[in-house]
Parts: sequence; structure tokens; C-alpha cells
Amino acid sequence: TFFDDSKEMSWPLAGQIVMDYSMETAIYDKTLDQYRTNDSLCISGNVGDDIKASADGKVKSVFNDKENLTSVVIEHGNGWLSTYSQLQDNVLVKEGDIVDEGAVIGNLSEPSYKSSLLGPHLEFKVMNNDSCTDPKIILSQEE
Repeated sequence: TFFDDSKEMSWPLAGQIVMDYSMETAIYDKTLDQYRTNDSLCISGNVGDDIKASADGKVKSVFNDKENLTSVVIEHGNGWLSTYSQLQDNVLVKEGDIVDEGAVIGNLSEPSYKSSLLGPHLEFKVMNNDSCTDPKIILSQEE
């Protein structure tokens, strides 16, 4: 099944938003002590919490960098992608895997140095046709 904008994604983690999506207006980042835009939704959790696929899809990539730690990118079809960052190294999926909505793809890590003051949190990014989209627009209204 392909995702489209008539559907909703499920929340990958139940938690409070600790840094909102904001591409139009700069918002304060307390870790970096500066105002900046933010292309993801930062959702608080506890180290080890399960992170779940927000919709059916295929794992496009799994990568690691010092700013986002381990990230998983899932392709949902029709130009939709979701990215889950700040994960522990031992994710449960690999490139090419097919995942169902709600499947556990990994676990939450301690935050990286670039967002340490937010506490443990998932950086959840949604893109449609190579453009960032506010995840709150497409996420189910129930966490």
C-alpha cells in the first residue's frame, strides 16, 4: 500500500513535544543557545523506548552520524518519507526491509551533543516530494 495525504501516520513514540517543527520562523534551541529553524518534531521519551514505524513502508536507509546518532529512513510511496533519529545503534531493521505501521524499528538513545538539553527524544522528520512537512499535519490526532 502506498501512503497518501488522505491518510494519517501514527505517532512513532508517545511523548511530549520538546522542540516543535518550525521552518518558517526561528525557534529557540536551548542546547545550542540560539534561534534556528527545525525540520523535525522532537518528541520526548526514555532511553530504550520502542520507536515504531509511523506508516507501512520500505526501509530506504540506516545511517549514523555524530549529530543525529543512528537514523532510519522509511519510504512510504507517493513521495512520502519519514526519518527517525536519535536511535541506539542496534536498530531492528536494515535497508530494503518492508515494515508495517506500528512495527518496532529501534530504541531511543541518549541524546547527541547537539540536543543534549532536550533530554532523550526522537527527532521525527516527514518529507513529501523532497520538501519538509510539519509532522503534526499528517500525524493522527491521538498519540
